[in-house]
Amino acid sequence: MKSTAARLNRMFDQAQEKPKRKLRGAPPPLCSEAERELSAATLKYLDGDYESAVKLLQSVIRLEPQSHEAFRRLSSVKLMMGQPTDALEALFFAATLKNLDAGLWREVADMAMQVVPPQYERARDAHSRVVRIARGRHTRLTAESLRERGIIKMHLGKYSRATEDFRKLLVVLKRSDFEADMAHGTSCLLYTSPSPR
Repeated sequence: MKSTAARLNRMFDQAQEKPKRKLRGAPPPLCSEAERELSAATLKYLDGDYESAVKLLQSVIRLEPQSHEAFRRLSSVKLMMGQPTDALEALFFAATLKNLDAGLWREVADMAMQVVPPQYERARDAHSRVVRIARGRHTRLTAESLRERGIIKMHLGKYSRATEDFRKLLVVLKRSDFEADMAHGTSCLLYTSPSPR
């Protein structure tokens, strides 16, 4: 597993070394060879030939290291191969490349909690990205990420920081039309949190 993670890290570092272009809107299209290999990898994935799909996706990443879609698909393949830690790494790289996609960061947070052992810090950081992306907009995704981040902070023993998140969440809920059960659950968490040590 470590060799795969190291390989993914090297590929990601290469992607970061290439000069970034300021883009507005959609990312530039993939070159035709990368597009063909991405399609072939998807077909191999659907046929259950995961090893071939991984090789094709790694080739796409070498050709187009800024392709968040290739990293995202690699994450799906690794997950199907029973390699959740490698899947998390690939998904993290996809989210980093597509930086302002709150839904993708939420997927990173969820997967970080599902790997064994759970990666609490990575999940907390991913939830923080969701909150930052949605700054000022009180969406359900923001509310859920504030709640989850607060729960993770409690698990890490950072009770006063968790309390701050729960208070922020109550403000978001007060300004939104979300269900009362989320507000009630949050207030229970807020007022039953152990006092800071």
